[in-house]
Amino acid sequence: MKLRQVLGIIITLGLGMIVANPTAQATDSAALSSMPRGVSLDGVFGIPNLSGLSNSATVVNSANSVSSGTQGVQITDAANQVGATWSTDDNKIDLSKNFKASMWMYFGNRGSDAGDGMAFVIQNSGASAITSGLSSTNSPGQTLGVWGMDNNASADTSTIAGKAIQNSWAVEFDEYLNKDTVGGHNSSFDRPSTITGPHLASNYPGDTRSYVQHPASSGGSFYYTITHNGLIQTALSDGSWHHLTLQWQAPTSGTAGTMTYTINDKDPSTGAKTTGESQSVPVDVSKLGLTASTIATTPVWWGFTGSTGALYANNMVVFESIPGLIDADAALKVNDTTQDKVITDGSTVNGNDELSYKYELKYNGGKVNWKAIQASLDQNQNVTFSAGNIAYGDGGTEALSASEVADTATISHTLAKELSADNDSATLTLTGKAANVKAATSVGSTTQYFDGNNYLTSVTTPAFTIQPSRNLTLSLDSANATTVNPNGTINLAGKLTADSTFANSDMTVHTTLDNGNTIDNFTMNGTSSNASANGAFNLALPASKLTTGSNKVSFYVTDSNGNKSNVVSTTITLAGELGFGTVSSAISFGNNEVSTNEMLLPATAGWDIDVNDFRAGGSKWYVYATASPLTSDQHTLAGGMVYVDAAGNQTSMTNHSTLVASGDSGSSETHHIGSDWNSTQGIFLDVQPTTYAGTYTGTVDWSLANTPTN
Repeated sequence: MKLRQVLGIIITLGLGMIVANPTAQATDSAALSSMPRGVSLDGVFGIPNLSGLSNSATVVNSANSVSSGTQGVQITDAANQVGATWSTDDNKIDLSKNFKASMWMYFGNRGSDAGDGMAFVIQNSGASAITSGLSSTNSPGQTLGVWGMDNNASADTSTIAGKAIQNSWAVEFDEYLNKDTVGGHNSSFDRPSTITGPHLASNYPGDTRSYVQHPASSGGSFYYTITHNGLIQTALSDGSWHHLTLQWQAPTSGTAGTMTYTINDKDPSTGAKTTGESQSVPVDVSKLGLTASTIATTPVWWGFTGSTGALYANNMVVFESIPGLIDADAALKVNDTTQDKVITDGSTVNGNDELSYKYELKYNGGKVNWKAIQASLDQNQNVTFSAGNIAYGDGGTEALSASEVADTATISHTLAKELSADNDSATLTLTGKAANVKAATSVGSTTQYFDGNNYLTSVTTPAFTIQPSRNLTLSLDSANATTVNPNGTINLAGKLTADSTFANSDMTVHTTLDNGNTIDNFTMNGTSSNASANGAFNLALPASKLTTGSNKVSFYVTDSNGNKSNVVSTTITLAGELGFGTVSSAISFGNNEVSTNEMLLPATAGWDIDVNDFRAGGSKWYVYATASPLTSDQHTLAGGMVYVDAAGNQTSMTNHSTLVASGDSGSSETHHIGSDWNSTQGIFLDVQPTTYAGTYTGTVDWSLANTPTN
């Protein structure tokens, strides 16, 4: 903000505006020819009549072919001006709801000769609000059209605040430092030593507490400064467009919300997102005349004001999104489907890799639908697309034409449907491939746009590198074995060739088994006898990774850039194994009285004898049992162990190898011997009447054969 002494002839015009030998800057050609993309302002803003003043604000059209159709609001462009533009009644802001707004701002190209600036204002005073007290003798200067006037040496803070726009909150974009200490000079608001140059800051223009009184050095009793909340100091009038994002967090209870403003968060040349500088400040809507009960039913005006004195600048605003009108987001995910990986900044892909660009548009809400959305997707010549389609949130689909998708400069397509509460998303997917380059080739980041006539947003593509593709051919040694015994290891060897030189250390061997077991990837390791043999690999595959019978083992190789070879496979047969599993360690026939007749006594518990047969089908197995005589301390049992088969045939097992079970391989891995024995079949204790009473013990020897015993 600033005021400089006006020199020359003063002429009072019809509406009382001061003009001091003005040399109107007019809308400089650089501003219009470089104007960024924005939305149409038809029906969004009004240019009000300002009581007793000429309103310098006007709508201007872009002269930039890239942003053809864009409109901006020019607030000031010459000396001694005051300008204001306010939202129409239909486009007031509901401060009970969160919103985000984004815009481009231009502050001229006058450097230290710029003045004074402009302000973004939210206010509840009216559609023609402006600083009061401006006239042919009171230049707007440091007020920016929103702050109070300090032109009365006997004024106090309430007098100054009373001339500001009442019931308002503002963030100023101040191009000039007002550092005077003269009372009533209206040029001291930036006196605090912490402020050293052009800046952003915020406060309540109509609140007496926004102003601080100081003893004047001359001209009156006091001068006044403004408390600069959320201060950001940055160059403004540098001939560049500056991007601004405003994000409002509505009160969750009471009347206190938060406004976050971030400047320079997009590159003016590319539109790519940058970090920028940000401040978050509390905003109490009670200072706007709202209460917790009225905030939802009392929308407020918003817009821009600005002013100049003897110094001036061309102050302009271009809107990407209008506060509260539409809330929408756009996101982009790029994938290398050949390598199954996400592409981000710094990634590498290979020539001819299949690529997928997925754009996700989301309508979060708003007063109107997001209409006439045109995708404008600038392309890189090293990525070409072959197909494109759109899937809508309401289930509808749409295909891009072949000519649209094939455009190597800009893919342009207007979505057939609006986005709204009933159709709240659109996913545009482009599929294509990377060029088959001969040398490492960079694909730069590009800003791509989705332009509606009432909302504009953009995404930034990742910057990545395309590496030359490498043709990898893999084969397995014909001499590889195809069978392995249980508990053994089989060595599998292979050979890799390529259309360019490579080192084994750059190659990773991937192994898969069809039985679900896993093998760790390993770096190509030469032959089993020569670890440095180029292009060779060997794998010592343990039989524990295999299952009985046939096992399919597959290999492929990838290089350090993700190039992938063909897949080769071989079948390995794991030879079967026959053996005992669980065998009962003891069995009892219980306590019994010796009868006058021969008795066959069954065991008191079932026999637990398992045969494990992991061989392929077509083989037999046989279980034999041999019992020792049963003895007590003094006697040998008259009778002994016998086996009774299913036909009732009884065979003595005492010192005799007796066939008790048999079966076929392949039907089950584990066979439970005795599971079908009952009261008439199985192993019994034969007790003769001549047996002496006592406790008798003995052993049973079990044997397993794959051929019958004569």
